[in-house]
Amino acid sequence: MINKKKYLYENINYDIIIIGAGPSGISCAIKLKQLSIFFNLKLSICVIEKSKFISSNIISGAIFNTKYLKELLPNWKFKNLLFKNKVKLDLIYYLTRLNYYKIPNIIIPKNLKNKNKYIISLSKFIIWLSKEAKKLNIEIFESIAAKKIVYKNNKVIYIKTNEFNINKYKIPNKNFFCGIKIYFNNLILAEGAKGFLTEKIILKYNLNKNKNSQNYSLGIKELWKIKNKNYNKGLILHTFGWPLNKKIYSGGFLYNMENNIISVGYIISLSYKNPYISPYDEFQKFKLHPLINKFLENGKCISYGARVINLGDLNSIPKLNFNNIIIIGCSAGFLNSSSLKGIHTSIKSGIIAAEYIIYKKINKKKKINNIFKKTWLYKELYNAKNHKIFMIKGFYLGILLLIINKIFYNKKNNLKYKKYDYKMINLSNFENKIKYKKYNNINTFSKSSSLIFSNLKYNDNQPSHLKFKNKKYLNINYNLYNKIEERYCPANVYEYINKNLQINFQNCLHCKTCSIKDPKQNIKWTPCEGGNGPNYLNM
Repeated sequence: MINKKKYLYENINYDIIIIGAGPSGISCAIKLKQLSIFFNLKLSICVIEKSKFISSNIISGAIFNTKYLKELLPNWKFKNLLFKNKVKLDLIYYLTRLNYYKIPNIIIPKNLKNKNKYIISLSKFIIWLSKEAKKLNIEIFESIAAKKIVYKNNKVIYIKTNEFNINKYKIPNKNFFCGIKIYFNNLILAEGAKGFLTEKIILKYNLNKNKNSQNYSLGIKELWKIKNKNYNKGLILHTFGWPLNKKIYSGGFLYNMENNIISVGYIISLSYKNPYISPYDEFQKFKLHPLINKFLENGKCISYGARVINLGDLNSIPKLNFNNIIIIGCSAGFLNSSSLKGIHTSIKSGIIAAEYIIYKKINKKKKINNIFKKTWLYKELYNAKNHKIFMIKGFYLGILLLIINKIFYNKKNNLKYKKYDYKMINLSNFENKIKYKKYNNINTFSKSSSLIFSNLKYNDNQPSHLKFKNKKYLNINYNLYNKIEERYCPANVYEYINKNLQINFQNCLHCKTCSIKDPKQNIKWTPCEGGNGPNYLNM
């Protein structure tokens, strides 16, 4: 164990600390700096990012509507060369096992139409955005994982970051560094869906009181380099139907990016009931469909990743601030699930937080919720507020309920929903086993093979960031849910050897599925050493 008296933390101070360098975190930092310059305020701002490089852990579709970017950077058109790949053809298909049927454009809801939006790499976008932040003298610390929040008189006063160079027995190695204590006036949490510190803050201050449950999907994605004959720049496909049945909210996508690269992925709600479902294997199955397979033919997989996504629900968003803490982006659940979009909503949430802090600095007393309710973001999420609750019930029933809700209630009703994803799973005895095909190593791969494309980096001798809370639950999962851990994880982290469950933490993609779907909530996820984990390229 570490002798804490022997080592001294380095202490630093900032006015504002933002944890997470995704769209919401970087946008918040930029808007804070812009407003502080406008009002002649001196603010020191620091963004902390646990990944090795800015964007190393970023993964998204992604389709982006640039009209919202001008709120953050009015002159972005003269600065950015990323937005070159405009959506030219936007198609939605219903899939059966062997066939596909194009949905007529006339019946597709407006919020699902993407023509003239842009197909982007969110990784590249975040790299560009961080460069704009640095031009404003915003400091960004990479490879720094925030581990612990320290309180005084019910107020957060500083955070501790992770140690470096410590072995699995918690004995310091030669170049051991015990971390940093970072003091601040305001803390902004922008960790993404199921954020580690965000969850602790919400629990401690009961910020989700009288709120709907947060529910999640798991998104699994690959990048492929494909042949010229299969490539159609500007074409995007969305699918529903096969391979999962009508009772499960799920769907696929395929985006033609630049330079013969396609992004192909599958999203499945973690509210599924059958413990034999493997989201990873459903994605592999999806790639075999004739509609998708024809794009992949003679191509090559070059990147693989997975991450949970908020299902989005206005009534699931927790109280956004408490004392000197603010929650933004996917940490709070700012995602419009009815349009399958979250980048623009995250950016706007960061802008709202910045405006709230500056209003306080110039002695204008405004509540953050009041600022939020006057924005287009609130209106957009209000119009989609019951979408999650209906769609979790299954695709067809969900569509029917949405139509009834729109006709008879005009979206005015606030439905309550308190069913967490882990409570939805049935015992294995009550569900049918699912037998998945063997991988062909052409366009379907084992989990171990896919992880090669995730550029994982871990020090094998470091402490595991995944632990079991109570070992007695392991027998329950083994006997009642038939080794469910092996199936819900898309990275082969959990492996039964005989009847003993082993954690291969070196395989972890930081997707957070285990902390959401485990039936007994028996997985304790903590940040690993900064800079460790997946290092995605252009995801």
